[in-house]
Amino acid sequence: MMNQQQIIESLAYFGFEDIDSKVYMGLLQTGPVSVGTLSSRLGIDRGKTYRSLSKLRNLGVVSTTFSNPTLCSAIEPIEALSTILERKQDEIVTMKSLSTKISQDISETVRNCDMQEISSFIIIQGRSNIYSRIGKILQKASGIVYIVAPQEDLMRMYHT
Repeated sequence: MMNQQQIIESLAYFGFEDIDSKVYMGLLQTGPVSVGTLSSRLGIDRGKTYRSLSKLRNLGVVSTTFSNPTLCSAIEPIEALSTILERKQDEIVTMKSLSTKISQDISETVRNCDMQEISSFIIIQGRSNIYSRIGKILQKASGIVYIVAPQEDLMRMYHT
């Protein structure tokens, strides 16, 4: 079972910043509450709380009332995270369908130049970007590929 800090870090994968995660977790623990009460309980500036609640409302994980004072409540986690996942999946489908069209349009617009094969050296940052690039290079390779890396990194790549 994850502790609260691990949950807050995990919510970053769903588009939450630290403050958003704290506000959402606070709402889950307190139930419907006014913004002022929530900000004082969490020890977060009221303006930051309003901005975070606005973002969370746009993500579909928080609902607010039109009453005075405005009451905020958190949507149940399973429903909230499912909503975010569905939105991300829709974005991926849209991106996939657009990528083919865009690459074809770019190919038509960009004039074909004679490309000379030259050796290259590429610097890539971020573990997932590195692993993805290595996978693509290995799939496209028709000859020998040299990889210079510590043994621990190669083992980590093999196990992910």
